[in-house]
Amino acid sequence: MLEKLALASGKKRLSSQTGFIQDRDAISILENFLYAYALFRSKTVENICEGKAFLEKLLAFEVEGNFPVHLHEFPKCLDSRFSSYLLPPIFYLFRDFSTVLGEDLSNKLSALSERIVRYLQKQPSLSAAANGRLTAFLKTFDPTIWTPKSPEEWGEYCVCAQMAQVDIPEHPPIWNSFLSTYIGFTKERIQEGYSPKVTLLDFFMPPCSERSLGEHQALLKAVLVHPWQTQMPRSQDKPYAVFIEELQKQCFTLYWGSSQQVHSLVLESKKGTWSFAPSSQGWIATYQYDSEVPSEEDCVEWAFYLNESTSHTVQIDQHAATLFHPGQEVSILSEGMKITFHVQADSADGVWTGHILKGDRSFQRGTALPYGGYDKKLGWRTVRRKPQASITLHINIEVLS
Repeated sequence: MLEKLALASGKKRLSSQTGFIQDRDAISILENFLYAYALFRSKTVENICEGKAFLEKLLAFEVEGNFPVHLHEFPKCLDSRFSSYLLPPIFYLFRDFSTVLGEDLSNKLSALSERIVRYLQKQPSLSAAANGRLTAFLKTFDPTIWTPKSPEEWGEYCVCAQMAQVDIPEHPPIWNSFLSTYIGFTKERIQEGYSPKVTLLDFFMPPCSERSLGEHQALLKAVLVHPWQTQMPRSQDKPYAVFIEELQKQCFTLYWGSSQQVHSLVLESKKGTWSFAPSSQGWIATYQYDSEVPSEEDCVEWAFYLNESTSHTVQIDQHAATLFHPGQEVSILSEGMKITFHVQADSADGVWTGHILKGDRSFQRGTALPYGGYDKKLGWRTVRRKPQASITLHINIEVLS
């Protein structure tokens, strides 16, 4: 099914003027290689002939074992490791379609792959992902020497593991199958619109949600996904997921909802530092403010961000309001979850006020909206404070029956 959706996604983006997949004025070499492979995977005579013609056109843009990222950059190759991205589709073309490539195209692809391998082996350094693609192509991939650190890297890691037909080593769960969402380590939990960003990893991990099958750029990459024949990454099945990463800009993240709509509440701060400790119903967090007191224009030093949804009801002490103060309980009722928090502050340390308004989290990558953002911002504004002030934040989570 995925290969059909990837092919359909590619066809929708074909330019009538250039005949290539094109986004505005940019023609991605990789996306067009993937589209050519998707044409082969359809296994119809007409599409395979079109795939051959596509490959013939793309081969003309090689520059001594590398390619430009975008066609208009030719003959400049701005990414010295870019040709490694082309090894997976070439690998599968040889593995699954060697009999239909034809002698001439087969020889060209074989010679190209040899030049790519030689070119990459001469590079002074390769990223873990580029080296993974190279060694997987050469059938020497060692899954133990690379630990992915983002959903994007895990997607590339799965491509390499499937090419090499090796087991994924034991590791903590990286996937929540209830929410169809990545739960492993990452420095940036990217939000695309109202939900976490869909990446290639979404298509490797069951179940594949309807959310991931929409029109995403990652969908074309899903043509590289094949049925697992070896041990896949570990997952868990829980109604919510919490990440506490005290040293990250987004130090607290909560996901809940369903695979079709993943809700999120994230806590972001500026220069201060957080420390979290578990409590009976959640967490007690202490925020040590930075010694530099901000100006009036920059006085919201930390804030929660909640994805906008009609499923949410936000109240202050059980009443609708847009302002909250120390000691007041802020509650969020949403799809079987009750999330509450309140701030404990010493009036001798300062004066603060909470505001509820529109505002997007730092890692929001959705298309800009004309009237407000994708998130509701629950910001904690400093009216005045001592340089060494601190507050305590109590966060409780309850799963409602």
